[in-house]
Amino acid sequence: MSDVRTRVVGFLASQLIGPVGGPDEVLRDPPDQRYSIGVLFPLDSDHGVVAKEEIDDDQAGSYADTLTDDPIALANQRMPSSLGISFFVAGGTGIACRVSGAAYGEDRVDKRRQFTRAPIAEADAPDVVNLGWSADLPSEATVLNGRAIARLHVRPLGDGRLVSVTICNTRRAGGQGRPSPSDCLYQVGLSCTPLGGGRLAEYPRLEFLSADDEEEELFLAYRNKRVFAIGHGCAAAWEADGPTASSVRADLLPATEVPNLAPTGAESLDILDLHRLAAPDVDPAWLERGCNALIDGYAAWITSLEGRIDYPPALQGARDRVVAKLRNAQERMRVGVDLLVADPVAREAFRLANRAMLIQMHRAKEVARVGVPLGKGDPSAPDYAVLAGRRWFPFQLAFVLLVLPSLRDGNATDRDLVDLLWFPTGGGKTEAYLLAASFVIFLRRLEHGNAGAGTAVITRYTLRLLTTQQFQRAAALACASEWMRQQDPERLGSIPIDIGLWVGGDAFPNRYVDAKAWLDNVIDGASEDVLPVEHCPWCGTNL
Repeated sequence: MSDVRTRVVGFLASQLIGPVGGPDEVLRDPPDQRYSIGVLFPLDSDHGVVAKEEIDDDQAGSYADTLTDDPIALANQRMPSSLGISFFVAGGTGIACRVSGAAYGEDRVDKRRQFTRAPIAEADAPDVVNLGWSADLPSEATVLNGRAIARLHVRPLGDGRLVSVTICNTRRAGGQGRPSPSDCLYQVGLSCTPLGGGRLAEYPRLEFLSADDEEEELFLAYRNKRVFAIGHGCAAAWEADGPTASSVRADLLPATEVPNLAPTGAESLDILDLHRLAAPDVDPAWLERGCNALIDGYAAWITSLEGRIDYPPALQGARDRVVAKLRNAQERMRVGVDLLVADPVAREAFRLANRAMLIQMHRAKEVARVGVPLGKGDPSAPDYAVLAGRRWFPFQLAFVLLVLPSLRDGNATDRDLVDLLWFPTGGGKTEAYLLAASFVIFLRRLEHGNAGAGTAVITRYTLRLLTTQQFQRAAALACASEWMRQQDPERLGSIPIDIGLWVGGDAFPNRYVDAKAWLDNVIDGASEDVLPVEHCPWCGTNL
Protein backbone atom coordinates (compact mmCIF):
# COMPACT_ATOMS: atom_id res chain seq x y z
CA MET A 1 0.00 0.00 0.00
CA SER A 2 1.45 3.37 -1.00
CA ASP A 3 2.19 6.07 1.58
CA VAL A 4 -0.44 8.36 0.09
CA ARG A 5 -3.09 5.64 0.17
CA THR A 6 -2.14 4.75 3.75
CA ARG A 7 -2.61 8.36 4.80
CA VAL A 8 -5.98 8.54 3.04
CA VAL A 9 -7.22 5.36 4.76
CA GLY A 10 -5.93 6.66 8.10
CA PHE A 11 -7.72 9.95 7.58
CA LEU A 12 -10.99 8.16 6.78
CA ALA A 13 -10.63 6.00 9.89
CA SER A 14 -10.07 9.03 12.11
CA GLN A 15 -13.12 10.78 10.65
CA LEU A 16 -15.49 7.82 10.72
CA ILE A 17 -14.29 5.95 13.82
CA GLY A 18 -12.24 8.51 15.76
CA PRO A 19 -10.74 9.96 17.75
CA VAL A 20 -9.93 12.89 15.47
CA GLY A 21 -8.53 14.97 18.32
CA GLY A 22 -6.38 12.32 19.99
CA PRO A 23 -6.96 10.14 23.05
CA ASP A 24 -8.26 13.00 25.21
CA GLU A 25 -10.23 14.89 22.57
CA VAL A 26 -13.09 17.23 23.41
CA LEU A 27 -16.07 17.41 21.06
CA ARG A 28 -18.81 20.00 20.78
CA ASP A 29 -21.05 17.63 18.84
CA PRO A 30 -22.41 14.44 20.40
CA PRO A 31 -19.90 11.67 19.62
CA ASP A 32 -22.63 9.22 18.54
CA GLN A 33 -23.49 11.68 15.76
CA ARG A 34 -19.88 12.66 15.01
CA TYR A 35 -18.70 9.05 14.54
CA SER A 36 -20.68 6.53 12.49
CA ILE A 37 -18.56 3.37 12.81
CA GLY A 38 -17.41 1.40 15.84
CA VAL A 39 -20.17 2.68 18.14
CA LEU A 40 -22.08 0.29 20.42
CA PHE A 41 -25.35 1.77 21.63
CA PRO A 42 -27.16 0.79 24.83
CA LEU A 43 -29.47 -2.21 24.74
CA ASP A 44 -33.03 -1.54 23.51
CA SER A 45 -31.93 1.57 21.57
CA ASP A 46 -33.43 0.39 18.32
CA HIS A 47 -34.93 -3.08 18.20
CA GLY A 48 -37.76 -2.14 20.54
CA VAL A 49 -39.09 0.16 17.83
CA VAL A 50 -38.91 -2.68 15.32
CA ALA A 51 -40.84 -4.95 17.67
CA LYS A 52 -43.64 -2.39 18.12
CA GLU A 53 -44.05 -1.44 14.46
CA GLU A 54 -43.44 -4.69 12.64
CA ILE A 55 -44.55 -7.44 15.07
CA ASP A 56 -48.08 -8.18 16.30
CA ASP A 57 -48.72 -7.15 19.90
CA ASP A 58 -49.04 -10.72 21.13
CA GLN A 59 -45.60 -11.53 19.66
CA ALA A 60 -43.67 -8.33 20.33
CA GLY A 61 -42.43 -9.27 23.76
CA SER A 62 -40.94 -12.60 22.74
CA TYR A 63 -39.38 -11.08 19.62
CA ALA A 64 -37.70 -8.31 21.62
CA ASP A 65 -36.51 -10.81 24.21
CA THR A 66 -34.98 -12.91 21.45
CA LEU A 67 -33.03 -9.94 20.11
CA THR A 68 -31.87 -8.94 23.58
CA ASP A 69 -30.59 -12.44 24.23
CA ASP A 70 -28.79 -12.78 20.90
CA PRO A 71 -25.79 -10.45 20.54
CA ILE A 72 -25.25 -11.57 16.93
CA ALA A 73 -28.76 -10.38 16.04
CA LEU A 74 -28.13 -7.12 17.91
CA ALA A 75 -25.08 -6.49 15.73
CA ASN A 76 -27.37 -6.03 12.74
CA GLN A 77 -29.67 -3.39 14.24
CA ARG A 78 -29.71 0.23 13.08
CA MET A 79 -28.25 1.21 16.46
CA PRO A 80 -26.19 -1.93 17.18
CA SER A 81 -25.52 -2.90 20.77
CA SER A 82 -22.89 -5.48 19.88
CA LEU A 83 -20.35 -6.56 17.33
CA GLY A 84 -18.59 -9.84 16.90
CA ILE A 85 -16.67 -12.29 14.76
CA SER A 86 -17.12 -15.99 13.99
CA PHE A 87 -14.31 -18.38 13.14
CA PHE A 88 -13.33 -22.06 13.16
CA VAL A 89 -11.01 -23.53 15.80
CA ALA A 90 -9.45 -26.99 15.66
CA GLY A 91 -8.35 -28.32 19.06
CA GLY A 92 -7.40 -26.08 21.95
CA THR A 93 -9.22 -25.12 25.12
CA GLY A 94 -10.49 -21.61 24.48
CA ILE A 95 -9.90 -18.12 23.14
CA ALA A 96 -7.91 -15.16 24.42
CA CYS A 97 -9.93 -12.02 23.65
CA ARG A 98 -8.42 -8.53 23.50
CA VAL A 99 -10.99 -5.77 23.78
CA SER A 100 -10.54 -2.01 23.44
CA GLY A 101 -12.87 0.96 23.56
CA ALA A 102 -13.60 4.37 24.98
CA ALA A 103 -16.45 6.44 26.39
CA TYR A 104 -17.29 10.15 26.28
CA GLY A 105 -18.37 12.08 29.33
CA GLU A 106 -20.78 15.00 28.98
CA ASP A 107 -20.54 18.32 30.81
CA ARG A 108 -21.21 22.01 30.20
CA VAL A 109 -18.68 24.77 29.69
CA ASP A 110 -19.95 28.34 29.23
CA LYS A 111 -23.48 26.95 29.00
CA ARG A 112 -22.50 24.79 26.04
CA ARG A 113 -22.45 21.00 25.96
CA GLN A 114 -19.14 19.32 25.41
CA PHE A 115 -18.03 15.71 25.37
CA THR A 116 -14.64 14.62 26.66
CA ARG A 117 -13.17 11.29 25.61
CA ALA A 118 -12.36 8.91 28.46
CA PRO A 119 -10.14 6.02 27.29
CA ILE A 120 -11.07 2.72 28.91
CA ALA A 121 -8.74 0.32 27.13
CA GLU A 122 -6.76 1.55 24.12
CA ALA A 123 -5.84 -0.70 21.23
CA ASP A 124 -2.20 -0.89 22.35
CA ALA A 125 -3.21 -1.79 25.93
CA PRO A 126 -6.49 -3.74 25.62
CA ASP A 127 -8.45 -5.66 28.19
CA VAL A 128 -7.55 -9.37 27.92
CA VAL A 129 -9.96 -12.12 28.98
CA ASN A 130 -9.80 -15.86 28.40
CA LEU A 131 -13.01 -17.62 27.38
CA GLY A 132 -13.33 -21.28 26.62
CA TRP A 133 -15.16 -24.55 26.38
CA SER A 134 -13.22 -26.30 29.14
CA ALA A 135 -14.55 -26.42 32.68
CA ASP A 136 -11.98 -23.97 34.07
CA LEU A 137 -12.69 -21.15 31.57
CA PRO A 138 -15.87 -19.02 31.57
CA SER A 139 -18.02 -18.49 28.48
CA GLU A 140 -18.47 -14.78 29.22
CA ALA A 141 -16.73 -12.03 31.16
CA THR A 142 -17.12 -8.32 31.82
CA VAL A 143 -14.71 -5.98 30.02
CA LEU A 144 -14.12 -2.25 29.63
CA ASN A 145 -14.63 -1.50 33.34
CA GLY A 146 -17.92 -3.36 33.38
CA ARG A 147 -19.33 -1.36 30.47
CA ALA A 148 -19.45 -4.41 28.18
CA ILE A 149 -19.63 -8.20 28.17
CA ALA A 150 -17.50 -10.52 26.05
CA ARG A 151 -19.50 -13.64 25.19
CA LEU A 152 -18.42 -16.91 23.64
CA HIS A 153 -20.76 -19.11 21.59
CA VAL A 154 -19.42 -22.56 20.64
CA ARG A 155 -20.95 -25.06 18.20
CA PRO A 156 -19.22 -28.41 17.48
CA LEU A 157 -18.61 -28.82 13.76
CA GLY A 158 -16.69 -31.66 12.13
CA ASP A 159 -13.30 -32.03 13.80
CA GLY A 160 -13.42 -28.61 15.45
CA ARG A 161 -15.67 -25.86 16.73
CA LEU A 162 -17.43 -22.93 15.11
CA VAL A 163 -16.81 -20.11 17.55
CA SER A 164 -18.50 -16.70 17.81
CA VAL A 165 -17.16 -13.98 20.11
CA THR A 166 -19.29 -10.88 20.65
CA ILE A 167 -18.83 -7.66 22.60
CA CYS A 168 -22.10 -6.26 23.93
CA ASN A 169 -22.80 -2.92 25.61
CA THR A 170 -24.35 -3.69 29.02
CA ARG A 171 -26.13 -0.37 29.56
CA ARG A 172 -29.79 0.01 28.66
CA ALA A 173 -31.46 2.92 26.92
CA GLY A 174 -33.61 5.01 29.24
CA GLY A 175 -36.97 6.09 27.88
CA GLN A 176 -37.84 6.96 24.30
CA GLY A 177 -35.77 8.74 21.67
CA ARG A 178 -32.07 8.68 20.93
CA PRO A 179 -29.95 7.22 23.76
CA SER A 180 -27.54 9.35 25.78
CA PRO A 181 -24.11 9.64 24.09
CA SER A 182 -22.44 8.87 27.42
CA ASP A 183 -24.11 5.44 27.46
CA CYS A 184 -22.47 4.44 24.18
CA LEU A 185 -19.09 2.84 23.63
CA TYR A 186 -16.74 4.13 20.92
CA GLN A 187 -13.74 2.93 18.92
CA VAL A 188 -14.55 -0.63 19.98
CA GLY A 189 -11.97 -3.23 18.98
CA LEU A 190 -11.83 -7.02 19.30
CA SER A 191 -9.17 -9.59 18.43
CA CYS A 192 -8.92 -13.29 19.29
CA THR A 193 -6.19 -15.93 19.46
CA PRO A 194 -6.62 -19.65 20.36
CA LEU A 195 -5.51 -21.14 23.68
CA GLY A 196 -4.22 -24.58 24.54
CA GLY A 197 -2.60 -25.31 21.19
CA GLY A 198 -5.73 -24.61 19.13
CA ARG A 199 -5.51 -23.71 15.43
CA LEU A 200 -7.51 -21.07 13.55
CA ALA A 201 -8.44 -22.96 10.39
CA GLU A 202 -10.35 -21.77 7.32
CA TYR A 203 -13.96 -20.83 7.88
CA PRO A 204 -16.18 -23.78 6.84
CA ARG A 205 -17.41 -23.76 3.25
CA LEU A 206 -19.06 -26.50 1.24
CA GLU A 207 -17.87 -29.33 3.43
CA PHE A 208 -20.26 -28.28 6.19
CA LEU A 209 -22.59 -25.55 4.91
CA SER A 210 -25.34 -25.82 2.35
CA ALA A 211 -24.92 -23.57 -0.69
CA ASP A 212 -27.02 -22.63 -3.66
CA ASP A 213 -25.68 -22.55 -7.22
CA GLU A 214 -24.50 -18.95 -7.01
CA GLU A 215 -22.63 -19.54 -3.76
CA GLU A 216 -20.93 -22.61 -5.21
CA GLU A 217 -19.82 -20.66 -8.25
CA LEU A 218 -18.45 -17.90 -6.04
CA PHE A 219 -16.57 -20.51 -4.02
CA LEU A 220 -15.11 -21.81 -7.27
CA ALA A 221 -14.01 -18.37 -8.44
CA TYR A 222 -12.44 -17.46 -5.10
CA ARG A 223 -11.29 -20.90 -4.01
CA ASN A 224 -7.70 -19.69 -3.56
CA LYS A 225 -8.73 -16.81 -1.31
CA ARG A 226 -8.72 -18.17 2.22
CA VAL A 227 -11.37 -16.87 4.64
CA PHE A 228 -10.67 -17.31 8.35
CA ALA A 229 -13.50 -15.30 9.91
CA ILE A 230 -16.72 -13.45 9.22
CA GLY A 231 -17.98 -10.37 11.01
CA HIS A 232 -21.28 -9.46 12.69
CA GLY A 233 -21.84 -5.71 12.59
CA CYS A 234 -18.31 -5.32 11.26
CA ALA A 235 -15.89 -6.89 8.81
CA ALA A 236 -13.30 -9.49 9.79
CA ALA A 237 -9.54 -9.55 9.26
CA TRP A 238 -6.76 -11.93 10.23
CA GLU A 239 -3.05 -12.62 10.40
CA ALA A 240 -2.46 -15.79 8.43
CA ASP A 241 0.31 -17.90 6.95
CA GLY A 242 -0.86 -20.69 4.68
CA PRO A 243 -3.76 -22.84 5.85
CA THR A 244 -3.94 -21.44 9.41
CA ALA A 245 -4.22 -18.00 11.01
CA SER A 246 -2.53 -16.81 14.19
CA SER A 247 -5.29 -14.33 15.11
CA VAL A 248 -8.57 -12.90 13.86
CA ARG A 249 -10.05 -9.48 14.59
CA ALA A 250 -13.02 -7.22 14.00
CA ASP A 251 -12.28 -4.75 11.21
CA LEU A 252 -14.37 -1.59 11.43
CA LEU A 253 -13.10 -0.06 8.18
CA PRO A 254 -12.00 -2.83 5.80
CA ALA A 255 -9.60 -1.76 3.04
CA THR A 256 -7.95 -3.62 0.21
CA GLU A 257 -5.88 -2.66 -2.79
CA VAL A 258 -7.39 -3.68 -6.13
CA PRO A 259 -4.69 -4.50 -8.69
CA ASN A 260 -4.70 -2.74 -12.03
CA LEU A 261 -6.23 -4.66 -14.90
CA ALA A 262 -5.20 -4.23 -18.52
CA PRO A 263 -8.23 -4.53 -20.86
CA THR A 264 -6.19 -4.06 -24.05
CA GLY A 265 -6.13 -6.73 -26.75
CA ALA A 266 -3.59 -7.97 -29.25
CA GLU A 267 -2.49 -5.39 -31.81
CA SER A 268 -3.02 -8.01 -34.51
CA LEU A 269 -6.80 -7.82 -33.94
CA ASP A 270 -7.58 -5.10 -36.48
CA ILE A 271 -11.29 -5.65 -35.86
CA LEU A 272 -10.87 -3.48 -32.75
CA ASP A 273 -10.02 -0.43 -34.89
CA LEU A 274 -12.96 2.01 -34.65
CA HIS A 275 -11.87 3.87 -37.75
CA ARG A 276 -12.22 0.73 -39.89
CA LEU A 277 -15.48 -0.32 -38.22
CA ALA A 278 -16.94 3.12 -38.97
CA ALA A 279 -15.77 3.27 -42.59
CA PRO A 280 -18.54 3.70 -45.21
CA ASP A 281 -17.15 0.80 -47.25
CA VAL A 282 -16.76 -1.65 -44.36
CA ASP A 283 -16.50 -5.17 -45.80
CA PRO A 284 -18.91 -7.82 -44.36
CA ALA A 285 -16.30 -10.54 -44.99
CA TRP A 286 -13.71 -8.56 -43.05
CA LEU A 287 -16.22 -8.08 -40.22
CA GLU A 288 -16.90 -11.80 -40.11
CA ARG A 289 -13.22 -12.81 -40.10
CA GLY A 290 -12.20 -10.22 -37.51
CA CYS A 291 -15.08 -10.78 -35.08
CA ASN A 292 -14.69 -14.56 -35.27
CA ALA A 293 -10.95 -14.21 -34.61
CA LEU A 294 -11.81 -12.27 -31.44
CA ILE A 295 -14.28 -14.95 -30.37
CA ASP A 296 -11.77 -17.71 -31.21
CA GLY A 297 -9.45 -16.26 -28.56
CA TYR A 298 -12.29 -16.35 -26.04
CA ALA A 299 -13.09 -19.95 -27.00
CA ALA A 300 -9.45 -20.99 -26.54
CA TRP A 301 -9.48 -19.49 -23.05
CA ILE A 302 -12.61 -21.49 -22.20
CA THR A 303 -10.92 -24.65 -23.44
CA SER A 304 -7.99 -23.98 -21.12
CA LEU A 305 -10.43 -23.76 -18.19
CA GLU A 306 -12.01 -27.07 -19.14
CA GLY A 307 -8.63 -28.76 -18.77
CA ARG A 308 -7.97 -27.52 -15.24
CA ILE A 309 -8.40 -29.76 -12.19
CA ASP A 310 -7.25 -27.38 -9.43
CA TYR A 311 -10.57 -27.29 -7.59
CA PRO A 312 -12.24 -29.49 -4.94
CA PRO A 313 -14.38 -32.38 -6.23
CA ALA A 314 -17.38 -30.84 -4.45
CA LEU A 315 -17.20 -27.94 -6.91
CA GLN A 316 -17.45 -30.09 -10.05
CA GLY A 317 -21.07 -29.09 -10.57
CA ALA A 318 -20.24 -25.41 -10.20
CA ARG A 319 -17.36 -25.78 -12.66
CA ASP A 320 -19.65 -27.42 -15.25
CA ARG A 321 -22.27 -24.67 -14.88
CA VAL A 322 -19.70 -21.88 -15.26
CA VAL A 323 -18.19 -23.46 -18.38
CA ALA A 324 -21.68 -23.93 -19.84
CA LYS A 325 -22.39 -20.22 -19.30
CA LEU A 326 -19.14 -19.29 -20.98
CA ARG A 327 -19.89 -21.51 -23.96
CA ASN A 328 -23.36 -19.97 -24.19
CA ALA A 329 -21.84 -16.47 -24.27
CA GLN A 330 -19.44 -17.64 -26.98
CA GLU A 331 -22.31 -18.91 -29.12
CA ARG A 332 -24.35 -15.75 -28.56
CA MET A 333 -21.41 -13.72 -29.89
CA ARG A 334 -21.27 -15.95 -32.99
CA VAL A 335 -24.97 -15.24 -33.56
CA GLY A 336 -24.19 -11.53 -33.30
CA VAL A 337 -21.52 -11.89 -35.99
CA ASP A 338 -23.92 -13.80 -38.24
CA LEU A 339 -26.45 -11.01 -37.79
CA LEU A 340 -23.98 -8.35 -38.93
CA VAL A 341 -23.07 -10.39 -42.01
CA ALA A 342 -26.61 -11.35 -43.06
CA ASP A 343 -28.61 -8.26 -42.06
CA PRO A 344 -27.59 -5.11 -43.99
CA VAL A 345 -29.77 -2.83 -41.84
CA ALA A 346 -28.21 -4.11 -38.61
CA ARG A 347 -24.75 -3.86 -40.16
CA GLU A 348 -25.34 -0.23 -41.19
CA ALA A 349 -26.69 0.64 -37.72
CA PHE A 350 -23.59 -0.97 -36.20
CA ARG A 351 -21.33 1.01 -38.55
CA LEU A 352 -23.08 4.30 -37.77
CA ALA A 353 -22.91 3.54 -34.05
CA ASN A 354 -19.15 3.04 -34.30
CA ARG A 355 -18.85 6.29 -36.25
CA ALA A 356 -20.86 8.18 -33.62
CA MET A 357 -18.68 6.72 -30.85
CA LEU A 358 -15.55 7.68 -32.76
CA ILE A 359 -16.75 11.27 -33.07
CA GLN A 360 -17.90 11.31 -29.43
CA MET A 361 -14.51 10.17 -28.17
CA HIS A 362 -12.78 12.84 -30.27
CA ARG A 363 -15.08 15.69 -29.26
CA ALA A 364 -15.20 14.77 -25.55
CA LYS A 365 -11.46 14.27 -25.13
CA GLU A 366 -9.90 16.65 -27.65
CA VAL A 367 -12.34 19.47 -28.45
CA ALA A 368 -14.83 19.98 -25.62
CA ARG A 369 -12.73 18.69 -22.75
CA VAL A 370 -12.28 22.15 -21.22
CA GLY A 371 -14.92 24.87 -21.39
CA VAL A 372 -14.09 27.99 -23.41
CA PRO A 373 -15.75 31.44 -23.48
CA LEU A 374 -18.78 32.12 -25.66
CA GLY A 375 -17.80 32.37 -29.31
CA LYS A 376 -14.46 30.61 -28.78
CA GLY A 377 -15.70 27.04 -29.10
CA ASP A 378 -14.91 24.77 -32.02
CA PRO A 379 -18.15 23.75 -33.80
CA SER A 380 -16.39 22.43 -36.88
CA ALA A 381 -16.99 18.98 -38.25
CA PRO A 382 -14.52 16.27 -37.17
CA ASP A 383 -11.48 15.61 -39.30
CA TYR A 384 -11.47 11.86 -39.82
CA ALA A 385 -7.74 11.93 -40.51
CA VAL A 386 -7.08 12.66 -36.83
CA LEU A 387 -9.58 10.06 -35.61
CA ALA A 388 -7.52 7.05 -36.68
CA GLY A 389 -5.83 4.93 -34.04
CA ARG A 390 -8.71 4.59 -31.57
CA ARG A 391 -9.45 0.98 -30.67
CA TRP A 392 -12.03 -0.95 -28.73
CA PHE A 393 -10.99 -3.09 -25.83
CA PRO A 394 -11.83 -6.76 -26.57
CA PHE A 395 -14.49 -6.97 -23.86
CA GLN A 396 -16.28 -3.88 -25.24
CA LEU A 397 -16.73 -5.26 -28.74
CA ALA A 398 -17.49 -8.73 -27.35
CA PHE A 399 -20.25 -7.31 -25.16
CA VAL A 400 -21.95 -5.58 -28.10
CA LEU A 401 -21.73 -8.73 -30.24
CA LEU A 402 -23.34 -10.58 -27.33
CA VAL A 403 -26.37 -8.28 -27.09
CA LEU A 404 -26.89 -7.36 -30.77
CA PRO A 405 -29.40 -10.17 -31.53
CA SER A 406 -31.57 -9.19 -28.55
CA LEU A 407 -31.46 -5.51 -29.56
CA ARG A 408 -32.38 -6.36 -33.15
CA ASP A 409 -35.21 -8.81 -32.47
CA GLY A 410 -37.82 -8.26 -29.78
CA ASN A 411 -38.54 -11.99 -29.79
CA ALA A 412 -34.92 -13.11 -29.39
CA THR A 413 -34.30 -16.06 -27.08
CA ASP A 414 -32.06 -14.09 -24.75
CA ARG A 415 -34.16 -10.91 -24.77
CA ASP A 416 -35.08 -11.26 -21.07
CA LEU A 417 -31.48 -11.69 -19.92
CA VAL A 418 -29.78 -8.73 -18.23
CA ASP A 419 -26.19 -8.66 -19.47
CA LEU A 420 -23.94 -6.81 -17.06
CA LEU A 421 -20.33 -5.74 -17.54
CA TRP A 422 -18.22 -6.28 -14.43
CA PHE A 423 -15.02 -4.30 -14.62
CA PRO A 424 -13.17 -1.81 -12.37
CA THR A 425 -13.92 1.89 -12.63
CA GLY A 426 -12.27 3.53 -15.63
CA GLY A 427 -12.01 0.31 -17.62
CA GLY A 428 -14.39 1.29 -20.41
CA LYS A 429 -17.82 -0.03 -19.41
CA THR A 430 -19.61 3.20 -20.32
CA GLU A 431 -18.31 3.22 -23.91
CA ALA A 432 -19.57 -0.34 -24.39
CA TYR A 433 -23.02 0.58 -23.10
CA LEU A 434 -23.08 3.73 -25.24
CA LEU A 435 -22.18 1.71 -28.36
CA ALA A 436 -25.15 -0.58 -27.69
CA ALA A 437 -27.39 2.45 -27.10
CA SER A 438 -26.17 4.10 -30.31
CA PHE A 439 -26.91 0.92 -32.27
CA VAL A 440 -30.54 1.03 -31.08
CA ILE A 441 -30.92 4.73 -31.94
CA PHE A 442 -29.65 4.33 -35.50
CA LEU A 443 -31.47 1.04 -36.05
CA ARG A 444 -34.80 2.72 -35.26
CA ARG A 445 -34.03 5.65 -37.58
CA LEU A 446 -32.91 3.42 -40.45
CA GLU A 447 -35.99 1.22 -40.22
CA HIS A 448 -38.69 3.76 -39.37
CA GLY A 449 -37.38 7.25 -40.17
CA ASN A 450 -39.21 9.89 -38.09
CA ALA A 451 -41.41 7.17 -36.62
CA GLY A 452 -38.26 5.80 -35.00
CA ALA A 453 -37.67 9.05 -33.12
CA GLY A 454 -38.64 9.56 -29.49
CA THR A 455 -37.30 7.81 -26.42
CA ALA A 456 -35.08 4.96 -27.61
CA VAL A 457 -32.88 4.31 -24.57
CA ILE A 458 -33.39 4.83 -20.83
CA THR A 459 -30.41 4.71 -18.47
CA ARG A 460 -30.63 4.85 -14.69
CA TYR A 461 -27.92 5.52 -12.14
CA THR A 462 -28.21 5.28 -8.39
CA LEU A 463 -25.83 8.07 -7.39
CA ARG A 464 -26.42 11.72 -8.24
CA LEU A 465 -22.75 12.38 -9.00
CA LEU A 466 -22.59 9.32 -11.24
CA THR A 467 -25.80 10.40 -12.96
CA THR A 468 -24.27 13.78 -13.81
CA GLN A 469 -21.02 12.30 -15.09
CA GLN A 470 -22.74 9.70 -17.25
CA PHE A 471 -25.18 12.27 -18.60
CA GLN A 472 -22.29 14.42 -19.76
CA ARG A 473 -20.79 11.48 -21.65
CA ALA A 474 -24.11 10.44 -23.14
CA ALA A 475 -24.74 14.05 -24.18
CA ALA A 476 -21.54 13.99 -26.25
CA LEU A 477 -22.86 10.90 -28.05
CA ALA A 478 -26.22 12.61 -28.64
CA CYS A 479 -24.42 15.58 -30.20
CA ALA A 480 -22.36 13.33 -32.46
CA SER A 481 -25.45 11.37 -33.49
CA GLU A 482 -27.39 14.56 -34.21
CA TRP A 483 -24.54 15.93 -36.34
CA MET A 484 -24.61 12.70 -38.33
CA ARG A 485 -28.41 12.93 -38.72
CA GLN A 486 -28.08 16.44 -40.10
CA GLN A 487 -25.72 15.11 -42.77
CA ASP A 488 -28.20 12.44 -43.88
CA PRO A 489 -31.79 13.43 -42.97
CA GLU A 490 -33.30 11.38 -45.78
CA ARG A 491 -32.23 8.14 -44.10
CA LEU A 492 -32.13 9.24 -40.45
CA GLY A 493 -35.20 11.47 -40.36
CA SER A 494 -35.85 15.16 -39.84
CA ILE A 495 -36.54 14.97 -36.08
CA PRO A 496 -33.40 15.80 -34.02
CA ILE A 497 -31.64 13.22 -31.89
CA ASP A 498 -31.60 14.67 -28.40
CA ILE A 499 -31.15 13.74 -24.75
CA GLY A 500 -32.86 14.64 -21.49
CA LEU A 501 -32.18 14.27 -17.78
CA TRP A 502 -34.95 13.34 -15.36
CA VAL A 503 -33.96 14.25 -11.81
CA GLY A 504 -35.72 15.43 -8.67
CA GLY A 505 -36.57 19.04 -7.97
CA ASP A 506 -33.81 19.25 -5.36
CA ALA A 507 -31.21 18.77 -8.08
CA PHE A 508 -32.64 21.09 -10.75
CA PRO A 509 -35.90 23.02 -11.37
CA ASN A 510 -38.58 20.86 -12.94
CA ARG A 511 -40.87 23.72 -14.09
CA TYR A 512 -40.09 26.40 -16.62
CA VAL A 513 -41.16 29.19 -14.26
CA ASP A 514 -38.84 27.85 -11.55
CA ALA A 515 -36.00 27.42 -14.06
CA LYS A 516 -36.43 31.04 -15.22
CA ALA A 517 -36.28 32.31 -11.63
CA TRP A 518 -33.23 30.14 -10.95
CA LEU A 519 -31.47 31.36 -14.09
CA ASP A 520 -32.13 35.00 -13.16
CA ASN A 521 -30.61 34.36 -9.73
CA VAL A 522 -27.55 32.71 -11.30
CA ILE A 523 -27.03 35.68 -13.61
CA ASP A 524 -27.39 38.05 -10.66
CA GLY A 525 -24.96 35.98 -8.61
CA ALA A 526 -27.57 35.11 -5.97
CA SER A 527 -27.58 31.36 -6.72
CA GLU A 528 -24.95 28.77 -7.50
CA ASP A 529 -24.77 27.39 -11.02
CA VAL A 530 -25.85 23.74 -10.79
CA LEU A 531 -26.22 22.90 -14.47
CA PRO A 532 -25.61 19.17 -14.99
CA VAL A 533 -23.57 20.05 -18.11
CA GLU A 534 -21.08 22.87 -17.58
CA HIS A 535 -20.01 23.28 -21.19
CA CYS A 536 -21.27 22.21 -24.59
CA PRO A 537 -20.21 18.61 -25.24
CA TRP A 538 -19.81 19.41 -28.95
CA CYS A 539 -17.96 22.73 -29.18
CA GLY A 540 -16.75 23.25 -25.62
CA THR A 541 -18.46 26.60 -25.01
CA ASN A 542 -19.19 27.34 -21.35
CA LEU A 543 -22.93 27.23 -20.62
